[in-house]
Amino acid sequence: MISFRVALLIMIALYQIASNDFWSQSRCCANAEQPTTTAEVEAKRKIKSLVEIALRRVADVERQLQERNGTCDKVDLLNITFDERRWRPEALLTVQVANLMTSLWRSRARDGDPIGTNDALLYHYVRSIVLFSPSVFGSVICFDNYLYKNYTRFCPYAFRDPEFKKSVHVIDIVSASQGYDYTTDENAIWWHKPKKKALTFRPESITSYYEVRYNLTHTDKLKKRVFPHVTFEDGAWTRPYFDCFGGKVWMVTYLAPFYNETDDFLGVVSIDVVLSDIDINQCDEQESSESDDGVEKGLGYASDNLMEFMGTHLCKKSTECQAIHNQGFKRGSYICTCKRGFYFPDSQASVKAFNGTLIELQHDRYLRGDPNSYEEDFECIRCSVGCDECVDDKPCVYSSNSYIRLPLFFLNALVMCVAVAFAVCVGIHWNDRIFKASSTRFMEIILLGATLMYSKLIVSYFKPSSLRCIARPWLRHIGFVLVYGSLALKTWRVALIFRVRSAQKLTLSDGVLLRRLGLLVLLYSAYLTVWTAMAPPDIEEARTSDDLKFTRCIRNAPAAYNESKYISWAIYNAMFVTSFLMVVRITTKRRTNPDMMYALDFVLIHMDCSTVLFLMFTHKFLLLRQMQRSVNNAVPSNSNNMLVPDDEIVVERIPYNQEDLLMKENQVLKDEMRRLSEKVAVLQSRLMTDDNHPVDNITSRRRQSAFTTLVTETGSDLKAKRLSLQLPLSQLPNCERGEEKSSKNLMPDVNKIQEASFPLKLNRPSSSTSSLRSVSVHSKEVSQRNSSL
Repeated sequence: MISFRVALLIMIALYQIASNDFWSQSRCCANAEQPTTTAEVEAKRKIKSLVEIALRRVADVERQLQERNGTCDKVDLLNITFDERRWRPEALLTVQVANLMTSLWRSRARDGDPIGTNDALLYHYVRSIVLFSPSVFGSVICFDNYLYKNYTRFCPYAFRDPEFKKSVHVIDIVSASQGYDYTTDENAIWWHKPKKKALTFRPESITSYYEVRYNLTHTDKLKKRVFPHVTFEDGAWTRPYFDCFGGKVWMVTYLAPFYNETDDFLGVVSIDVVLSDIDINQCDEQESSESDDGVEKGLGYASDNLMEFMGTHLCKKSTECQAIHNQGFKRGSYICTCKRGFYFPDSQASVKAFNGTLIELQHDRYLRGDPNSYEEDFECIRCSVGCDECVDDKPCVYSSNSYIRLPLFFLNALVMCVAVAFAVCVGIHWNDRIFKASSTRFMEIILLGATLMYSKLIVSYFKPSSLRCIARPWLRHIGFVLVYGSLALKTWRVALIFRVRSAQKLTLSDGVLLRRLGLLVLLYSAYLTVWTAMAPPDIEEARTSDDLKFTRCIRNAPAAYNESKYISWAIYNAMFVTSFLMVVRITTKRRTNPDMMYALDFVLIHMDCSTVLFLMFTHKFLLLRQMQRSVNNAVPSNSNNMLVPDDEIVVERIPYNQEDLLMKENQVLKDEMRRLSEKVAVLQSRLMTDDNHPVDNITSRRRQSAFTTLVTETGSDLKAKRLSLQLPLSQLPNCERGEEKSSKNLMPDVNKIQEASFPLKLNRPSSSTSSLRSVSVHSKEVSQRNSSL
């Protein structure tokens, strides 16, 4: 058996072969259909050319009649055909009369002649046909040569005579025209075509049965009769022609043949449909075509319009054709009105449209090479940008005011560059205490968020698009959460540290806060992602109070050592200013314009971001500058150098501001406490020595004197430091305020001051090997001093 893999490969190969065959067949079919499509296009082009020639001929005939005072000498025939189904009812009447003439010719009167040889009867027939429909101009019943009685030719003709106010006038064409021979005249196109067609075919026959009345109580024998029966298709339509000899009108004629008793051609019955009362529609076919006679739907013609001329207008691209009704069979029965988005050049014109007849005349001159205005005139002017409709060149779209937008744009770009410069400076001074105390990472994040918020104004400066409408809320919200999320977390850390009441140290590192900030950014990003996916912003067209259109996007969603105060100011500013500006935007939404909206965005962004940057960074750089100046001023000159003992600290008095004073004071006190702790360790070592090795009273007095001197020196030194630093008495250690205390009470006070005021951890001499070494060294020094005493 075939394995599953082999069967699968075979199926894939067969599928590929079938697909290739299918596509090759499709390509072949497409190539075969291409010539047909080209042939159809070529055929339509030829038809349109013939129709245009016919229209120019109609115009020429009309002009010739005017020049010759209404006289003409020949029939003008147009080389086009119409869809004659619009006149089907009139043509069917002609068919019925033709069949009636065939029947009457087979029935004999008492004198032996056919009943159809009655002149008066034929006159009444043609008159009745003319009265059948207002569109019928005339009707004839004409016989071939020598087939009607002893007449050479006989042709009764009824028509609507203009001289008698279009009343029906019945005549015999032959006698009225002094023996007019329509059988040989080339202008009698209405005769030659149906006769030629009738001689080439035999009509179908139908059988009828008659029982003719004989008297009151009897009828004649049943008789069977067979008649040739003519149908609508057996008749013939002529092409449109201008009849110079009848009513001097454009008409089209339908003729149906009738036959004698031997089924030979006898004559024709005609009906003339006047075209002068039918409009020529040269405009393009509309989407909703007019209904036809009901035989077939969607043919796009009506009884009062000739749709065969559609698409032959000469309106230019900026205009559109509108047909004028009740103009008759006349070229140029249309006007060219301005399309939507264009306006007529002459705003004072009563009729803001171009006359089709005038356009046709100028076009004829253009074709003949005569002076004309066809190329220059008959054009509408495009409206201003964004206008759907207009009557002049007034703007419809709001044009941005560069005097408002450009300064704000460049000012925003300048502030954005300042924010980037701040970020660079923070990076350079990354390890400075001023910035390090405020968490340099968060300062960089705040500057990044501010830059993103400033970027929204750059995006908003340009014309709204789908991408820009999506980018604007992303830049705004992500920047906002980075700036104010960082400020809120820093404030939270400060508040939490000051609220703690336990002795255990509270650790809130930058990493902990960064994780919380990342969570906030993640929540904002998730919200914006869902909002963008479910309800993306759209571009809406709004209007100003001056009815000018514009597009807009819519939806179908502090410092080192005192930073908490500045953060609070920034948050309050953002809350109140944002609320106020949002209320202003909502209340002026329908009466505002893009420049005002851009200005409000500018104020909103800069009140949110620039205020934060000013409060958070300006004073830090000022403080950094002052510190650098203080350090430069604190360096002593060579002439002021003094030799001081190693165990003393000399600090010169220099001008400080409050922060600088606190920093210097803190460092001096730390150094002082370190020296005091070493001296206390020496005292403790001496006390331990006295307890273990008793000596004579002299030695004891010497040691007591040394101890008193040490204590006195310690108090004096601290008092000198306080005077040099101008420190208040409350910030000095207890040793200065209680110089008379014993050595047993001195060490606990020093330790308390060290633990309460200074975070620097000191190792007690008794708990560290290094401390014991320092104690031994200092013991030797004290012994040497005692021996010298």
